[in-house]
Amino acid sequence: MLTKWCARFPNVHKVVCARPGPTSKADCLNNVLDAITQFERSANFAFAGFILHDAEDVISPMELRLFNYLVERKDLIQIPVYPFEREWTHFTSMTYIDEFSELHGKDVPVREALAGQVPSAGVGTCFQAAAP
Repeated sequence: MLTKWCARFPNVHKVVCARPGPTSKADCLNNVLDAITQFERSANFAFAGFILHDAEDVISPMELRLFNYLVERKDLIQIPVYPFEREWTHFTSMTYIDEFSELHGKDVPVREALAGQVPSAGVGTCFQAAAP
């Protein structure tokens, strides 16, 4: 399926992990970062930042504009990712989603104001490419 998308859209690139077998999210992200670095070298182009989302995230059409506006000023930009409503029979999974949404809608902005730093959720997140 991804191969078809790559053929249809030249700006979509497939990255396969260098080592076969079991992997981790960190290993996958390192392989993606290596592929991005190779692309930047071959295209003589540098990205300002890198955005992370989970596959099931619904991305706001304004997100890229917001990240583009802030990426020169902030090392890390994180926006809340809110869930769609689900049927009441899915209440177990909704407990986690509610906690996640509340944390990122209330607690994280307060932590940033008080301490100047926030934990990365790894979703809805843009890392500045030059960040230390």
